[in-house]
Parts: sequence; C-alpha cells; structure tokens
Amino acid sequence: MIPERFFYDEVSSHVPNIFKVRDEKNGSHFTGLRILSLLQEVSHDNLRGGLVDCSYLVQIFSDKYHMKIDCELNLDLLLQRGYIESNNRLDIYSESVDKVRITAAGKYLLDFLYMNFTYIDLVCVDTPVYSEKLFNELITYSSQEVDLYYKNLLRERIILRLEKSEKFIEYLKEFEMNELDNLGLINEVKVFSIEIENHFREEKERVLRSAESNT
Repeated sequence: MIPERFFYDEVSSHVPNIFKVRDEKNGSHFTGLRILSLLQEVSHDNLRGGLVDCSYLVQIFSDKYHMKIDCELNLDLLLQRGYIESNNRLDIYSESVDKVRITAAGKYLLDFLYMNFTYIDLVCVDTPVYSEKLFNELITYSSQEVDLYYKNLLRERIILRLEKSEKFIEYLKEFEMNELDNLGLINEVKVFSIEIENHFREEKERVLRSAESNT
C-alpha cells in the first residue's frame, strides 16, 4: 500500500483512504463505506446485475445524510480507483454516469480491509480529524514510531502502532455515534465503527503474540 514510503499518502497509493472526508464543509468519515455497503446490498440482484442508478444513489445521500457533494466526491474517487464501476464505462464521476455497481476490489475493501489493523494504522495519519487533541497525539505517535523504527525496536513499535490505531478507532466511534444521533439514524443504519472496534480487539491479541514471538 505504501511502496518506498514510510507513511501512507493516498495520492501515492493505489489504495484509497476510505475514512477521508471529501467535502470539508459537510462530509463524513463514513460516506465511502456507506456507498459501498448500499451497492453491496444489491450486488446479488441478477436482474439488475447489481447496478444502481447513480442519480438515485446521490439522492439517498442528499435526503438521508444531507451530504450530496460528499457523496459525489466519494463516487468520483471510487470510480477512479476501480472500487465501483459504471455501466457506461466512465471512470470519473459526472452527470453522465448512468448506473454503478461494486467491484471485487470494493467488496474486499468493505468486507475486510477497512477493519484491518494495518490499514487503520496506515490511513489514520492521512485522515484530517475534527479533534485537535487527536491530531496532536497522531503527530506524536508518528514521530516516536520513526525513532523506534531506526532503533530496530520491533515490539515497542508494534505496541505504539496499536495504541495509535486504538485512539483513532475511539475517535471514529465517537464521531459516527454523534453523527447518527444528530441525523436521527442511530438505530436505522449500519454502524461501521463498532465493527472496526470489535475486529480490532480480536486482531490486537494476534498482533501482540506475533510481536512477542519475533523479539
């Protein structure tokens, strides 16, 4: 995901940062995942080939989340990176895009990658956050991680990366719960941050055991 680089940068990677807010005025860390999840729900529909009218998709995000622009910006990124595809072969979002569906890469991102510790650890330093406290903590963690890397302290670096990821996950959970509560959707839609948190708890134990066995 980050060839020849120490820290992840979406511009330099083929893998998108699904948590990055695209519309800074009115966007969400979860718009990309919500788009993929909606498309995943209809991907088994053989009659429509898993295709969803793009205008209908944008309207859903406009009505439900009040995030039309954020939806369009996410659609553009997902099309360009091949995580969704259009029926008229356009790979940049515009009003000319007719219908879209999730691709195999999009399913992999939605079913596995977005919850994975390595992915969370990488993208958190590339994700602008609405918390000055967390922002400063991520900078500190990143600086310490570089130092541990050059000192070849693998176990200490793994522990630091886990702490950094856990802080980011806590932030995502608070953000999502507040967002859904404000929208009146707290019991109506999938809560991604809880799945991330649960997966991280399980994965954390495996990562720590692996770090111990390699020291």
